[in-house]
Amino acid sequence: MFLAKPFISEGCASMLRPITRKMTDESDCGVYRFTFYCDICDSPWKSDPYRSMSEEPDDAIKRDSEHNAAYERANRVAMSFFNRCPKCRMYVCDKCFNILEEMDLCDKCANSRTKP
Repeated sequence: MFLAKPFISEGCASMLRPITRKMTDESDCGVYRFTFYCDICDSPWKSDPYRSMSEEPDDAIKRDSEHNAAYERANRVAMSFFNRCPKCRMYVCDKCFNILEEMDLCDKCANSRTKP
């Protein structure tokens, strides 16, 4: 698996943290794209590609700003593709999420409730 540019929080104080524990940045040549992975099974969700509006290939400041905006947009959209467990707060895919009578939980939390 290609893990290009993993999220690094240093120097990115204004950027949102990725909603999932694992996220890859697959941006290249003025096209920004990100993949977020289920916190349990690593099932991927890829963002739509966002194209750079900058005409100048050497305009690093503008490209950095566009990259950050594309990342934040992708991060927000990813929230609608994953379920957040109210107990452990992990973001998981539909396959790893349980709709229960009392409370909806991820597989890990649901399984820990059934063990003695």
